[in-house]
Amino acid sequence: MKLGLGTVQFGQAYGITNARGVTPQAEAHAVIRRAAEAGVMVLDTAPRYGDAERVLGSLGPQLADLRIVTKTPDYAGVPDAGAHASASFDASLKTLGLERVHGWLEHRVEALLGPDGDAIWRALSDARDAGRVARIGASVYTTAQLDGLLERYPIDLVQLPANVLDRRQLDPERLARLRGAGIEVHARSALLQGALLGDPVAMPQIPGLGPLVGTFQRICADAGCSPLAGALGFLQSIPEIDVVLLGVEDTTQLNQALEAAAIPLDPTLFDGLACDDPLIVDPSQWKART
Repeated sequence: MKLGLGTVQFGQAYGITNARGVTPQAEAHAVIRRAAEAGVMVLDTAPRYGDAERVLGSLGPQLADLRIVTKTPDYAGVPDAGAHASASFDASLKTLGLERVHGWLEHRVEALLGPDGDAIWRALSDARDAGRVARIGASVYTTAQLDGLLERYPIDLVQLPANVLDRRQLDPERLARLRGAGIEVHARSALLQGALLGDPVAMPQIPGLGPLVGTFQRICADAGCSPLAGALGFLQSIPEIDVVLLGVEDTTQLNQALEAAAIPLDPTLFDGLACDDPLIVDPSQWKART
C-alpha cells in the first residue's frame, strides 16, 4: 500500500466537498493512530496548514515513529528568505516535538526558481547535512516547474499533483528520470480535492469538470468499484509513485480509503480521461472561476 496521510484538514477547512470544516483534534489523533496501525507511515503537513503541525505535535512520542514531511513558510515581506526558512524549520520541529523529519519541501517552488532560490536551497541543504531531515525538495504544480527544479537543484523528494484526470506530471520519460535520480515521488490531489467523489451535477462553477467526473464515476460503476477505489487504484498502479497522499476528515473515511486501496484495479479502464486544461484540473486555478 502506498497511502500517505495529508493533514491540511487537521488545521483548516479544505476541499471543494468539505462541509464539516476542521477535523477536531481528538478525531485527528484517532485518524493518525489508525493510519499507523494499518501501515500508513507518511504524514504530510506544513506551517501554512493552520494548526496542523500543532495538532500533530500534540500527539506526543507516537509521532516519532512516523515519516513526517513539512514545508517552508511564506516569504512575503521577508528580507532574508534563507534565514526565514531556517527559522521556520526550527519552529516546525519544536511544534512537532521532533529532532528530525523525513522531508522538508519548499512549499511554493516559484521561490526556489526565483532570485532567493539559492539562499533557500542552502537552508534546505544545511538542514539535511545536519541530519535534521532525510530528504529535501519542493512541491510543484506544473511540468515546467518540475523541469526547472530538476535543472537547478539536486532534489531527492518531490510532491506533485496527479490523479486519474490530471496526468500532466505522469509522462513516462519524466517519471523514469525521477526514478533514475533516486527522487522520492509523493502524489497529492489524488481525489482532486474530493471532486472525484462528488456530485458531477453540483460542479457548474468549474466548467468542464462535472462531465469528466461523471464519466469517471460511470466507468467505476461499470467496473464494480467505487470512485474512491478507482482513484486510488489508478495512482497506486504507477511504479514511480512512492506515496499517494490522501486527506481524510475522520476514521470512517480513513477506513473506507484503506479498504478501497486494497482493491486491485486495471488502470487502463480510465484511458482517455486525461485532461491537460489547468483551469479544470488545477484547484489553484479554480478561485478565478468561482
